[in-house]
Amino acid sequence: MRLPDGARSRALLIGTTDYEHESLDRVPAARNNVEGLRESLARDAGITGDDCRALVNPRDLAEVGAAVEDAARTAEDLLLVYYGGHGLVDGDGLLNLALPQSSPSLLPWSAIPFRFLHKAIQNARAATKVVVLDSCYSGIAIEPLLGPDLTGQLRIRGSFTLTSSPRTRRPTRSRGGTPRSPGCSWTC
Repeated sequence: MRLPDGARSRALLIGTTDYEHESLDRVPAARNNVEGLRESLARDAGITGDDCRALVNPRDLAEVGAAVEDAARTAEDLLLVYYGGHGLVDGDGLLNLALPQSSPSLLPWSAIPFRFLHKAIQNARAATKVVVLDSCYSGIAIEPLLGPDLTGQLRIRGSFTLTSSPRTRRPTRSRGGTPRSPGCSWTC
């Protein structure tokens, strides 16, 4: 197995820990996961400095969008995008990734619509594209891959989406972990 070329790779690590809306609990593990992943990518894959950008509690969708577009434009070998925080489902059944100011009643306007993130990543020139979604309902992100016609999806080489939960629920708690404990294997 070949490790990525750190100088030609980009990682964007997004974690949302604090939320203004009263229905969204804090997710302190999101910060821990971003920091741990950043350390691992620097140590094990050589993705360092500005090539491995961490956004914890980003201000708004525009800040995230600019970071995604920059990483997608500059990655040549590996493009890795990680999100840890609350996953929210809008009225059309689509996945939205919560930001600090997200409101469940204002989707997709107040969160990251996964379809925006997916499109930017698929249009990137990187040889390998990996999305890791550590959120409730993240399985919605892979539904198009599970449809009756897989032919078009199977032709996309080097693209991977990893999710922490099925489309209908929160991730399963790891042994000994709690949803709010630092360092747990999932964030929500």
